[in-house]
Amino acid sequence: MARKSAYDQVVEWVKEGTVVKKDAHQGVSYEQVKEVLEKKSLREDQYSDITFALLDEGRSFFTQAPHLQFTEGASVIQIHAYVMVVLERKQMQSITLYRNHFIKHLINNGVLERCHLSKPRRNQSAFFASKHIEQKSPNCAYRLTESFKQQILDPEYAHIYEQKEQNMREREYRWSNKEEPYEDVYGESEATRKTRLKQVVFEYYLPHFYSDHFPLDENDSRYQCYQKLYHRGKAPYLFIDEQKNTLLIVTIASDCPPLSHEQYTTIQNCFCDYQLYVSTVYATWQSYSRAQKKYTDSYIDGSYVWVVEAANMHQKIERISMVGDGKYFTRYLNNSF
Repeated sequence: MARKSAYDQVVEWVKEGTVVKKDAHQGVSYEQVKEVLEKKSLREDQYSDITFALLDEGRSFFTQAPHLQFTEGASVIQIHAYVMVVLERKQMQSITLYRNHFIKHLINNGVLERCHLSKPRRNQSAFFASKHIEQKSPNCAYRLTESFKQQILDPEYAHIYEQKEQNMREREYRWSNKEEPYEDVYGESEATRKTRLKQVVFEYYLPHFYSDHFPLDENDSRYQCYQKLYHRGKAPYLFIDEQKNTLLIVTIASDCPPLSHEQYTTIQNCFCDYQLYVSTVYATWQSYSRAQKKYTDSYIDGSYVWVVEAANMHQKIERISMVGDGKYFTRYLNNSF
């Protein structure tokens, strides 16, 4: 017997009443979703369709995990099927366009995050874990970020978030138009500038690009191991998410150079079960440009760079091997994950 497609399966569930079209999910209507996304300049209906679908607390479309909810994670095909069948959208884009355009932009704007359906283990049912472990796996999925869910489900938080965004946009405008040069805003001493740069990292960069991370406890034995790397200099900051098994390493460039490959390998050994992200923060394009010339070979492949003067841009670094001559060049991609 031929295996049913995701679309046929959803059609069957809709007929049975297992999957039901609703005007609101978790108390949030489609119009509310659209209003919030428009503030992020995500105005096309497809963005609202995907986001609204992933609020549905009905059964998961993964047949091997009926105990889970759709909102906990869904693959591109499942999201596509939900929008087409449940939301009854007749004019649908291709799945490739959905993944490479709409979902990618939702990820870049902090609305969605990647996850995957883990395999059941002894005495433990399948569950959704963070990130895509294996590319193009049928278990790769997407879900709403915790920060976005908090923003859309809690009106009080949404007001606070909106005010922070407005303040940051105004500050970014002053920085980018040189009306308020970053390194002159907060005083002239080097110590003050470093302190303020750290403040911006904690108050804007982390909440905007990385949600649900918090500083690693200094009493943690892994932290002590990591600190030994830097007995002669200042160390990057470590931010950890125990629930999602992810670790973020942030280097504030005024304190120390980018994380070296040797240091990265050592930290990997300390946190062998964790997905690692590396990021380097600069105050201005000028300071970043100087660092590029000095530390070109030091940037970790796949790491990120954030420059305060372009606060909404997250630059990913890719090192491309040149076939035949053993050399490589570094490519800088202006997007976030």
